Amino acid sequence: MEVVEEPPGDQLKLKSLMLRLSEENDPSLQLTGLTELCEVLSFCTEDSLSGVMADVLSRVLVKLAKDESNGDIMLLAIRVITYLCDVYPRSVVFLVKHETIPALCQRLLAIEYLDVAEQLKSRT
Repeated sequence: MEVVEEPPGDQLKLKSLMLRLSEENDPSLQLTGLTELCEVLSFCTEDSLSGVMADVLSRVLVKLAKDESNGDIMLLAIRVITYLCDVYPRSVVFLVKHETIPALCQRLLAIEYLDVAEQLKSRT
């Protein structure tokens, strides 16, 4: 019989939140998912995340940061990117791979949401 390791609690929570963030037809689920993800990441340690999870998170977060239809989603996605970089510095590799820098620069060049600009400015 093969023993399967259960992911730690943070991994389970992150996987659950990823499902919510992927729900493209329901912005309210995405907003609550991003809000919870900010909270979870604020208490995570680097050991709580894996490279695979950082890669998946990066892909979804960049997509949401580019979402021009909802400023709140855009702001929270950028905030989560900030938390992800703080908690798991190696995530920068995945963020670059998924074109986070052009997405953030695009937001800076076309400032429509003051909160987004302030969040971006706080990281430079």
